[in-house]
This record gives sequence, C-alpha cells and structure tokens, in this order.
Amino acid sequence: MQVQKYEFRPEDLVVFRTDLCEVIVPCKPHTSAMFGGHLVIRPKAHRQFRSLFTADETLETLALTNACEVLMIQQLGAQFCNIQDNGNWPFLEDGSHIRRCHVHVYGRDEDENQYTGPGCQEFGMSLNFPHPNAIAQINGRPVDDCSTWLRYIQPYTEEQIELIKRELPGLYQAYQLQSCRCGH
Repeated sequence: MQVQKYEFRPEDLVVFRTDLCEVIVPCKPHTSAMFGGHLVIRPKAHRQFRSLFTADETLETLALTNACEVLMIQQLGAQFCNIQDNGNWPFLEDGSHIRRCHVHVYGRDEDENQYTGPGCQEFGMSLNFPHPNAIAQINGRPVDDCSTWLRYIQPYTEEQIELIKRELPGLYQAYQLQSCRCGH
C-alpha cells in the first residue's frame, strides 16, 4: 500500500504572518473548534529540527506558540492545550521531499469525548492521528475504521477565524516583548 505523504495544502488558511513564521488554520483539523481547535505555527525557513532554528526563529516560534495557547484558552473554549513539535513529516516542494519542523497547538476539553464520536480525541490522553491515507478521503469518500473520528471534528467557523485574525497579533506582540525582556 502506498502511503500518502502529509503536506500543507493550498486550502490551509494562513491567519497571521510575521517576518519569520506563519500561523495556519489547517483545513483538516485534528481537534474540534468547540474545544479550542487546531492551529499550526510554521517557520518560513525550512529547518528539519528546532535545534537548527536561529535565535530569532526560536523566540518568534515560542511567542506565537504562547499566543495561540492563550487565545485558545481565553477565547476559543479550550480548557487546556497540547503543544507538539513535528519535523518528521516530509513536505513536497518542487518535486522533492523535505522535512520541516513546525508546531501544532491543539485545544483540549474534559468533555470532548462526549461530543466528538467514537475513537476520537480523549481528554487526558495523547492525540489520535489520522491514518495517512485518510486525510484526503474524509470528504464524502470512504475512510478506514482507524480514522472515522475525523468525521466528528468541527472546523473553525468564519467568526472564529475572524477572531483569531483580530486577536492573535496583539497576543503575539505581548509574548514577543516578554521574550525580549529575558535578555535576548
């Protein structure tokens, strides 16, 4: 069986840009918007490991991660967030596979198992991830049993996306200033 490689898709929505990073609303979120949703911080530089980030990239990624977490908890309904670095996914760019470190921020809630369906994201446990072939097969096409929970994930509404676009810049600026006060 050939496994489809995950890559950022054109339908992923960039909601905020800095000089060094972008914040993305993925078109196929792994957690429901009613529990805070799912955001991705993607540095513009193609670095496989966080340890290869410049000092500025490290601080900017951290400030954006903190801003996304606070936004999810204070305004998007999350009780808690899971934050995860990924760099092991190969991304297809110009016909070649490269690995690119990025950060996922997932909103979590104690009640999510009651609303998201069987086998979905259970609060207090690590996240379930879709089978690699399931992401492209969720919209009306067959999905394997391991990934049926994706059908229960609710994406952000237009109002929530507008809130993210409106509030994230100020939160980012506050956390960017906090990082600067640490002597960097």
